[in-house]
Amino acid sequence: MLLVQTSFLGDALLTVPLARRIKETLPGCRLTVLTRPKTMDIFRRASCVDEVLAYDKRAAHAGIRGLWSLSRALRQQRFDLALVAHRSFRSALLVWLARIPHRIGFSSSAGWFLFNRTVFFPWGMPELERNLALLLPLKPDLRSESGDSLYLGRAGGEGLAGRLRSSGVADGDRLVGIHPGSVWPTKRWPAERYAELARELVARARVKVLLLGGKEDAALNAGIAEAAGPGAVNWAGLTTLPELMDLVPRLSLLVTNDSGPMHIAAGSGVPTLAIFGPTTRELGFFPYGEGHRVLQVPLECRPCGLHGSRSCPEGHFLCMRLIGAREVLDNAMEMLGKSPEGTSP
Repeated sequence: MLLVQTSFLGDALLTVPLARRIKETLPGCRLTVLTRPKTMDIFRRASCVDEVLAYDKRAAHAGIRGLWSLSRALRQQRFDLALVAHRSFRSALLVWLARIPHRIGFSSSAGWFLFNRTVFFPWGMPELERNLALLLPLKPDLRSESGDSLYLGRAGGEGLAGRLRSSGVADGDRLVGIHPGSVWPTKRWPAERYAELARELVARARVKVLLLGGKEDAALNAGIAEAAGPGAVNWAGLTTLPELMDLVPRLSLLVTNDSGPMHIAAGSGVPTLAIFGPTTRELGFFPYGEGHRVLQVPLECRPCGLHGSRSCPEGHFLCMRLIGAREVLDNAMEMLGKSPEGTSP
């Protein structure tokens, strides 16, 4: 059977529990996942997935010709069932063109009429559980379970220990990760507040702070590290996605914007403190599971979209400006088991 998820990093991560439940519901089936090249490693690490195929929308499979070429390749594999977790018309059209006889997708998909069966897509439900609902036509009594939240496990990451030591992080140091970046500027909590947070965590919680991100976050993180002072290390662009997935379980806490690494931490069982601005917890893309927190402020203009934007539509950016460094610090200290002054309660 074929599972299709061709959206962003967070969407792919929140589809892993569905992949695991597919193998439980259909024991013996061969599960192939079709996803973007950037998210293939997520599913390659999942023991429940037998094969991962790339859907390169921007190159090999761009345009109508690329879509047709990919559909022909899928047709040759003779899949008997497709579950489509991405709600785009293109994804629905693809499995229809591939002539997969049984096709299940969401009722809110732009190509809903190309499926044999559709599942209602409720806003307000966690995205992980919405994805699991795609199995309801095959297993009507399906329910979410506590184990669904720990879908990445702890792979180890021993190879990163030496690199951490060379960055000044000893094996016994307690490590807090901070991920301050985002593709969307409005999803970024102000850099100067991240710097204040990092500085106070080092002083009060006696931790080392690791600033995470991609190569595009190098300048942002460097400025935060410089302002935060000793104890804050900039690792932007220094890890591949698999390495990041190995590194995150080493953390005692991750403080982050609404982002893909937020789901890596939550799915690994790492306490996650998420700062939400233009998006809201109620959209369903929040750190799933016990022990995590979301900080957000109630404003009538929120959410201003499914994703962030280049600038605040209202021009005030209050959704992030009203979340102070002290509020985030107090929550982080509590999650680390410390009082605001840095002593253990």
